[in-house]
Amino acid sequence: MEDALEYWLVEYAEEHRKNYEKHRAQFKRHIYPYIGSLPVEMVSTAMWCSCFDRIRKGQGKRKPAPVAAGLVFQGCKQSLVFCRKRGFVESHALDDLIISDVGKKQAKKDRVLTEDELFSLIEHTKSDKFPDYYRNLILLLVIFGARTQEVRMSTWDEWDFDNLVWTVPKANSKTAEKIMRPIPQALLPWLLELKFSTQRTGYVLGGLKRSEPVSQFGRKQWKQLGHKEPWTLHDLRRTMATKLNDLGVHPHIADHLLGHTISGVSGIYNRSQYFPEKIEALDKWLSYLNMVDRLKRDVKVNE
Repeated sequence: MEDALEYWLVEYAEEHRKNYEKHRAQFKRHIYPYIGSLPVEMVSTAMWCSCFDRIRKGQGKRKPAPVAAGLVFQGCKQSLVFCRKRGFVESHALDDLIISDVGKKQAKKDRVLTEDELFSLIEHTKSDKFPDYYRNLILLLVIFGARTQEVRMSTWDEWDFDNLVWTVPKANSKTAEKIMRPIPQALLPWLLELKFSTQRTGYVLGGLKRSEPVSQFGRKQWKQLGHKEPWTLHDLRRTMATKLNDLGVHPHIADHLLGHTISGVSGIYNRSQYFPEKIEALDKWLSYLNMVDRLKRDVKVNE
């Protein structure tokens, strides 16, 4: 069974899934130790369910994780379907199961940081104890609304300071489409200073960290800041999109900035990058962030 799942990872996931290493880590933790060495035809539906139940119910010090069980199930089912279509192995053990049989679907997220929460996060990054890597990561996520992997994997050759354009290559884009974002003139001094300190590594953040520790770090911030509801680094994108709408930026411009897939005829035939509109939107966004910062400082002084 381990060979079958690895076949999917190597022949499909490595090319089509940005988080394929996460799939491999899940398989190594939850599947391989229990059924990985067994012949595929010997692994029954009940054996599979035992693996998923261990995740769903929790085991030892691990907490119950029904959503994780559903995600692991999806990866395993897709693996077996792929293997069967390619004639590698044949198994129908997961065919009749759906996510609700073994766990839970991932809830649709709608978390948007409030103005106070966004400001407290920015202020938090200014602490001398805050790691430089994560300070710069969070600031770039807040400013550009980029996906974490786009910033985490970004190298300085993507940043054109002559034409003020950051181009995310297809390889780093979730949609497998090149994403072009204008660089606001106001950010140039800070970005050039950042480049001076990290350019020897080639990476904008000074090195390449795996997605798991970065996600873990992001998931802890809401507690450290005393926020009432959890949020993740990905929620910073939704926060920016929402605030841009409040600032009067057209939704399709916000979609282009965030690197969303444009659906329908527009996505096929309209290849405009809307650079004037995107730079105007980013300038509005930076002005908003500065306004929030100024207002909060005034409140502190008055207190």
